[in-house]
Amino acid sequence: MIADKMSMPRRDFILGAASAAALFPAGCRIMPKPSLGIGGPFTTLRDGSWLYGHDSGDHDGLGNNPMNHYNVPMSPPLSIADAARMFGLVNVSVCRWGRADGDYISQFKDLRRVSWAITGARRERYPILLEHNFALLDKMPNLVAFDLDDYFRHRASGPDEKVVVDGRECASARAALPFFELKRLVGRMHARKDRNLALQVVVYDYMLREEMRPVLDSVDAVQYWTWCGKDLSDLAERFRAYRALAPNKPTFLGIYMWDYGNHRRLELDFMKHQLKVGFDLWRRGEVEGFVFHCSNLLNKGLPPVEYARAWFAEHADAERPAAVFREVPEPPETVRTASAVVVPDLSVPADRARAIRAELDASGARSLPLLVGGDEWMPFFGETGRQILACGTDRILIVEPTGRVAWKRERCDGLVCTRVQDRVVYWSDGCLRRVGFSMPASDAPAETLYRGPTGAEDVCGFDFAKDGAVVIAAEKSRMIVELNPETFVPLVWIKTDKEPRMVHKTNDGTYIVVFNDSAAEYRDNGVRIAEWSCGGKALSDAIRLRDGTTILAASDEVRAIKSDGCVAWKISAVDVPGAEGGFFSSLQRLAAGEVVVGVRRADAPSGAPRLAAFAVDRSRKVVWRVESARDAGMRAVQKIELKEAYD
Repeated sequence: MIADKMSMPRRDFILGAASAAALFPAGCRIMPKPSLGIGGPFTTLRDGSWLYGHDSGDHDGLGNNPMNHYNVPMSPPLSIADAARMFGLVNVSVCRWGRADGDYISQFKDLRRVSWAITGARRERYPILLEHNFALLDKMPNLVAFDLDDYFRHRASGPDEKVVVDGRECASARAALPFFELKRLVGRMHARKDRNLALQVVVYDYMLREEMRPVLDSVDAVQYWTWCGKDLSDLAERFRAYRALAPNKPTFLGIYMWDYGNHRRLELDFMKHQLKVGFDLWRRGEVEGFVFHCSNLLNKGLPPVEYARAWFAEHADAERPAAVFREVPEPPETVRTASAVVVPDLSVPADRARAIRAELDASGARSLPLLVGGDEWMPFFGETGRQILACGTDRILIVEPTGRVAWKRERCDGLVCTRVQDRVVYWSDGCLRRVGFSMPASDAPAETLYRGPTGAEDVCGFDFAKDGAVVIAAEKSRMIVELNPETFVPLVWIKTDKEPRMVHKTNDGTYIVVFNDSAAEYRDNGVRIAEWSCGGKALSDAIRLRDGTTILAASDEVRAIKSDGCVAWKISAVDVPGAEGGFFSSLQRLAAGEVVVGVRRADAPSGAPRLAAFAVDRSRKVVWRVESARDAGMRAVQKIELKEAYD
């Protein structure tokens, strides 16, 4: 819900609104309000009103966040559910890009209705949250809707997507999902006959244009927001322009309580005006209710927030007639439910994209196949069950269990660490970067996500935590930083007394930090609670197993340390065939309890096999290993554990 936005000049907006209105004939018809499918119809304003929920520190000043672009002040942590109760709301829209565990979702059990974000401006979010959201349905009986947040990519380069609606080709505005994928999502949601699910899309006042119509026609409901505080003076006029695009779509009016568009406190008069206009829209049946943004603002003592809370307490139980009718323009005959789409160019020739799509439709598969990167091989010994990701001195590889290199990225200077997370390859080379590995072009442009806590290139090791957070080791700054996985805004900073090389976040919320000669465990307040060393040997990685054992990769041995500090077991390089003379460079804990060890070898004669990785089970038996004939300087290896099967 929070992203950098560019305000549209007033003249351009008015011209766009006039163009949209010109598409309709002068006559209007009276139409009844449709069924919502998200728990409605709503009798009182409280029934139809929601709180937009962000976790504390997501975009505010918690922890003196230097990346707080919106100048939102600090306040103590406040959960989304507690914020809703504080405001008197019974429904929440949760905007959280990381996965949620049972402890997190338990806060919502007493609320009436919950909606959950399923994607935003970046397409990489969608595969992360798709299966997660559907899994939540079995855990949350009050989950009634999924939200397409920051969905339209108005600032992205390239043309709008060409789609076919009722046999006619038209343009669909650039969005986080291809149009055919949106239709698949709608179909999958509506196929859940046990749940009356709705799909909502976020729309901003300054984005309105005709090309949004195919998406608006496809979803069940809309949240309409005014981005800049000054534009609230034209709320009624701008909302009429929106209704020209979505004449009969169930709509919730977004109520910002901070001026995010101008990065400052919302003027109190603007708050009063938007509530006055919004209440009139609600009474006339134009909107189903309000969405107050957001939970982060409710314990900061801000005058607009306190006014909105008092106003809502006074009006929340107001009722309107059950049968509300309103005049709406007659929609053109050409814009109805989409029945067919033209498959877009998915980074492959259009003809090939259509053929792939047809094959997938026939087979029932949901994902594009991973194209083969070449005829290079890295022989496996044993059964891995999945691909592995390997980071060499200057390239990244994804290797199939057959040994075939399925994907690679060459000419990567200064590689230190690499991870795969939901079809996206992340790596550090001074900055944290990413690219989708399902893309056919391995040299596709990479996205730079984070440079370092001081703005300089200072990202060494990194990892993804179970709760979705990204943790960074900033070697030059001597800091550990936890990033929001969606915005990559720092949430936690820990100052260390020496240069960190790697960091992992444990399931208990602590951080295991690896230095050159030791490893240490820190709480999020910077207090060091444990430290380990291996007799002066250089360390490269350290992880925590589920039983509390800490595993250290120290030069030529892997050592397991129990919680009492005693050595539980260790494996030397001489115990692993092919690892002699190697340097253990990375560690990974697998769901089955195995530990994957990356091995960095010194240069060997040309073409000679060099061990890249091996895995040991709970009995410390080597269950598989892989050798490379080229990459002597392996730095990090990860076994890819995903639900999807990449062909």
